[in-house]
Amino acid sequence: MWIAVSRFGYLRSELTEHGSPDDQAHAFTDLLDELGLRRVSALAMSGGVPPALQFGELYPDRVDRMVLLSSAPFTPFSPDVEGRPIPSWVYGALLGNDVVYWLLTPVARGGLEQTFDARTDLREALSSEEEAFIRRLVDEFLPASKRVVGVGNEGAAVDPSIVYQLEAIEAPTLVVHAWDDRLNPFAVGEAIAEGVPIARFIALDHGGHLLLGHHADVKCIIADFLSGLTDNN
Repeated sequence: MWIAVSRFGYLRSELTEHGSPDDQAHAFTDLLDELGLRRVSALAMSGGVPPALQFGELYPDRVDRMVLLSSAPFTPFSPDVEGRPIPSWVYGALLGNDVVYWLLTPVARGGLEQTFDARTDLREALSSEEEAFIRRLVDEFLPASKRVVGVGNEGAAVDPSIVYQLEAIEAPTLVVHAWDDRLNPFAVGEAIAEGVPIARFIALDHGGHLLLGHHADVKCIIADFLSGLTDNN
């Protein structure tokens, strides 16, 4: 069974007063209590990683294993990332207006795909499944306006007042990050793998933020990891 949650400010998940990653971790636990679930494995990607780290740190008895993909910056990393496909203000413009996003979908699809780091150089010889994944990612992003509050809250992960104690995470953790991720620095995934006591790090030479060209292999690795079939060190 999979339980998919929207972080604060995304879709129908309201932004709390603080909207911090540790607040989100507490909300995860409240949800598990409501569902009557004592212990789960957690899979997080990009901006979902900081609250997942807080969840693993604050509630080690509730987390069996963690899988962290293309991790977003968290304290003490900076929110500023060099080499992003488009300036940060463009993301706000796209997300704030559903009509603009909808109009751009048929006439500037390539540009929209670039915002997700689906670059042309990463798409040579992609499988039909991965090409379909990219199309769905662009098409199903509407209503974009329902995500703008969440995007505006991403900076909460790098709040200097929040301390991430990676060494307190007891769950075996799988970290996957591509060297050429243009949305989130490779160094973030590297730091997690070095800081979490029981971690396995898969560093991909290419694939960008979406790990393109590796979906089939990564899915198999994740399945084996979650089922306990692979060594965690």
